[in-house]
Amino acid sequence: MDQNTVYQLFLATYHPSPEVHKQAEINIRNIESLEGFLPIVLYIQASQDLDLGARQAAAIYFKNRVCSDWEDETISNQDKQTIKDNILQALINAPNAVQIHLTASLHKILCIDFPDQWSDFMQSLEKYLVSDQVQAIQVGLIGLYELVKVFQWKSAENREPLYKIVALAFPVLQTICQKLFESGATELLGLCFKIYHSSIQMELPPCFEDQMTFLVPWCSLFVKVIERPMAALPENDTGFEKYGWQGTKEWAYTCLNLLLEKYTMQSPNVTKSFMVNFASNILTTYLHQLDRWMKKECYLSDKCLASSADFLNECVKHKATWKIMKDYVNVLIAQFIFPLVCFSDKDEQCWTENAIEYIHKKSGKEVFETGRDKDGALYMVGALAPVILESKRVLPMMEPFFVNHVLPEFKSKFPFLRARACELVRYFSDLEFSDEQTLNNLYLHILDCLNDDEIPVRFQAILALQHMIRYTTVRDATVPHLSFVMQTLLNLMNQVDMDVLVTALEEFVEIFSQQLSPFAVELCKQLSDTYLHLLEEVITHQEPENPSAGSEEIFNNKIVTAMSVTETIQQLVLKSTEDVLSQLEMTVIPIIQRTIESKAYALYNEIFELVAFCVLSSKHVSQSMWSIFELCYRAFKEDGEGLKYYANQMVPSLYSFITFGKDVFIKNDQVKHMVFDIVEVCMGSEELKENDRIPACRLLESVLLNCRDQMDQYVSSFLNLAFRYILAGNIQSIDFKVHCLEIVVNCIYYNPLLTLGFLEENHWTQGFFSLWFSTLSDLSSLHDKTLTIVALCSLLRLPTNQIPASLQATWPQILNGLSLMFKELPEAPEEDSETEIADEGDEESTNDENDETVSEEEDENDEDEEESDEDDTEEHEPDDDVEDEDAEYLEYLAHEAAHDEKEQEKREIELLEESLYHSHLDELDPYDHFEQSLKELQHYNPQFYEYLMKSLSQEEQGKIVEILSVAEQSRTGNQGGI
Repeated sequence: MDQNTVYQLFLATYHPSPEVHKQAEINIRNIESLEGFLPIVLYIQASQDLDLGARQAAAIYFKNRVCSDWEDETISNQDKQTIKDNILQALINAPNAVQIHLTASLHKILCIDFPDQWSDFMQSLEKYLVSDQVQAIQVGLIGLYELVKVFQWKSAENREPLYKIVALAFPVLQTICQKLFESGATELLGLCFKIYHSSIQMELPPCFEDQMTFLVPWCSLFVKVIERPMAALPENDTGFEKYGWQGTKEWAYTCLNLLLEKYTMQSPNVTKSFMVNFASNILTTYLHQLDRWMKKECYLSDKCLASSADFLNECVKHKATWKIMKDYVNVLIAQFIFPLVCFSDKDEQCWTENAIEYIHKKSGKEVFETGRDKDGALYMVGALAPVILESKRVLPMMEPFFVNHVLPEFKSKFPFLRARACELVRYFSDLEFSDEQTLNNLYLHILDCLNDDEIPVRFQAILALQHMIRYTTVRDATVPHLSFVMQTLLNLMNQVDMDVLVTALEEFVEIFSQQLSPFAVELCKQLSDTYLHLLEEVITHQEPENPSAGSEEIFNNKIVTAMSVTETIQQLVLKSTEDVLSQLEMTVIPIIQRTIESKAYALYNEIFELVAFCVLSSKHVSQSMWSIFELCYRAFKEDGEGLKYYANQMVPSLYSFITFGKDVFIKNDQVKHMVFDIVEVCMGSEELKENDRIPACRLLESVLLNCRDQMDQYVSSFLNLAFRYILAGNIQSIDFKVHCLEIVVNCIYYNPLLTLGFLEENHWTQGFFSLWFSTLSDLSSLHDKTLTIVALCSLLRLPTNQIPASLQATWPQILNGLSLMFKELPEAPEEDSETEIADEGDEESTNDENDETVSEEEDENDEDEEESDEDDTEEHEPDDDVEDEDAEYLEYLAHEAAHDEKEQEKREIELLEESLYHSHLDELDPYDHFEQSLKELQHYNPQFYEYLMKSLSQEEQGKIVEILSVAEQSRTGNQGGI
């Protein structure tokens, strides 16, 4: 293949003519699978005499191919080896605009191939690291950084390669750092520090036990960088920030702080050794730099100051470092901490020029010196709010403090103090006021601040009011002003894209749902406008190579805000009355359409939930919602890129269409075709993983449960879909296995005779029943167990002559299977939800008990505090050990909390899906159903009934009697209630 031909194709992708551009892309796709093509694309990137635009296009294409296809067979092993042999050299010759994409490609290859398929990478890297050429060293460092990042967040059992990398490369890296420090190569030195930082991000590698190699020289170097004076300093802060050494200093601070964090998580002896031998010297360096900064003898960036504060915060807890710090505490608070929290000239400029940006910085301060002092003091009180609210000695002082020092600032001529006063009210919203008038005055001031001319003041006021409505009097007083409050909040949301505002809106909608009902439609319209505004910005960001797209952080903020707006609309839909629902539905249809048409995948989950909730709330599928259904299908068919999003997020929203629109579904062949086509694509696509196919399984289940006696002609195709995976025998996840089996179980419940006939015809009967019964213990949800019970009962009702001969001998197992299901089933179907409610009640009760316990403990603690104060008055020993936290235990708790959070998130997803999933099984009593089935069997086929019962052991018969007893009790109880 000719390199120039390929180069011309990439050059044409930058052609101004759309036709030429499009044809070039088509031609590239036509030849991209040819042997040798991808290595040529790599050579183009490295060719310095070629057009930069074409090289960039080649780099982007190369990165995308590597990221999507490196694990597949579409790239030959020979091409992969050629690329691995040449990619480091290509990085040397590549300009920055190309190098950034090549680096991403290298990282992806390392993620997949190292160490098994690229075992000699470290040897190749070493040649570059020991080179005398700066460009080669840079590439060596880039390669090492990308390699370390591969293992940066891996679990301990998968980090062994990283330990070997660190042990082998870090002595060489340390030598490189010394040379870079002496030559002033700040950018490369900073890259070395990033490598060091990434290597210890999760934990300290075992080789760090050799402190003389991996700790002493590195700490010395970090300190040298921090202490290094910067000659010819710029005249302003902007110049300082851009100064080469400044970024390197920041990374030195960051590395030392991370070392402190990791060593304080080791055993007590190791921690103590580090604090004595290393942290003490580092602390001295930090204090010296802060002293120079306070005397205005040097510049420290905000990051350096923040790192210093973090380091000091930890050093307070340890005896060795506290001894050094204690004499500086007053100076540090007065001249370091306090000035940082006061309003500065930068803050004033930001407030004036960009109030929205000021809000994002989350600060509000005063202009003149006295104002600055007052604001700084209030800021520090706010920072101490959690501690103050827990202290019974300090808490009584807070109401007079609010009266004397906070209330007056609501009328301050400086908006910064008005904003700070609102913020203090929010921080102390749990404060119980003895004088109701104080609370009333605070509320009235907050209400006034909602009319303030300054956006930051209104912003803080609405957040304060959000927290104040926990007071009954404030909640009642807000009702007459609700329209004004909501309008102010919506206006702020249009001006400030921050999730906290949407959270506030959600809370107002939740608390004042009845009062908001009269203007729910208007509120929904405004929320929809806000959503569409955010959506357009998201769409703009999604456009390829859009220079005005903005930063990823801003984009993510808009996504989160849009999600929250949608969730608030969902609340309005779920809480609205029947006469309002149709209007709300017409209001939200445009945002649903625009989201789907624009392929805003990040918002699909919330928008498809909204679709489902519209149908669920009205319990009817309107013509407008059927048009949304058709739009969903078209998008599903036309958008090949987003199949996973549709499978996971669109398909569950269709459950409600089957449940509440089954009459249309049954009569309309086109609708049936669309639903079954969606299922077929999801079940057959190789792009989807097993869990991605589960919603399609459940959609089929919804059809079978809701459209009984109407789907006979489709049963065989449903069974074929399920057995495509059941027969393969290579299902990986239990969930998908259960759902495939449940398609068959649903078919049995739908029409046992038809289903068994199909199984017999294909010789699948015995194999399926064996697999089904072995999987019963994997069924976890109430729905799964109920479905199994009714399916087994439908088999019990079959006449003897219709039972396949292959199953007659094992038919008694049906009763054993039923017994197993009932053993784990609540005594009534509604008990599942009641149990959750009861659990919540128990939890509240437990919390009340805990609160009492906490109160008792607080009383004891307060007494201890008083005794401690008395002791301190008599004899204060500042050098006593500050009690160290048990870091290992805290780390364990953090791990457990993260695990619990994931489990809770999984449970919430399951509950949401269950809320969208309805069928007649929800109303069915499985105990009564079983009793009726057994009675029917006994009545119509007494001999077979007797045979089944005699085939059971005494214990097994006893279990059946227990189930029937529960059914009797349930029926008697219901009659008693009547």
